[in-house]
Amino acid sequence: KEVEAMAELKELRLKVMDLETQREVWNNQVKRQGEEGKRLQEQLDAANKNMMDLNAQLRESQRRFGDLEGKLKEDLMMARIRDAENTQCVAELTQKISNLEYKNQELVTEGDLSTSIDESDRVRELQDKVACLRAQTNNFQLPTPACTPLVEYKLFLPYK
Repeated sequence: KEVEAMAELKELRLKVMDLETQREVWNNQVKRQGEEGKRLQEQLDAANKNMMDLNAQLRESQRRFGDLEGKLKEDLMMARIRDAENTQCVAELTQKISNLEYKNQELVTEGDLSTSIDESDRVRELQDKVACLRAQTNNFQLPTPACTPLVEYKLFLPYK
């Protein structure tokens, strides 16, 4: 009985040793898994922090994009306004040019008319003078001061 008890004790000691070994293996596995979990948690925390930073950058970029988009729309609107003002200015200047060309044409026509009237008056005077001279030559009279200028008149008078 003692041998059986010793054998059973030895077997139980082996089982205890085997269980202690298994416990150490499991403790080591739990320790490694804990370290792995801690490492994964640190990676997750770093990834979350990185994602938060990237989200902040994205929001800032979106805000800047919105600002730039607003400025672009404002600049486009201002360009359209300037274009409309320039078009209006060109139209006004074109109208002024047309008015000035019209007035210039009126003045030229007025001047031509005035010249024409002056020339027709001069033609009438010359026609009257020619008629007077013809009448005098038909009558063989000396020219009268009314028909000729003073210089021509003096040509026909004797010097004294």
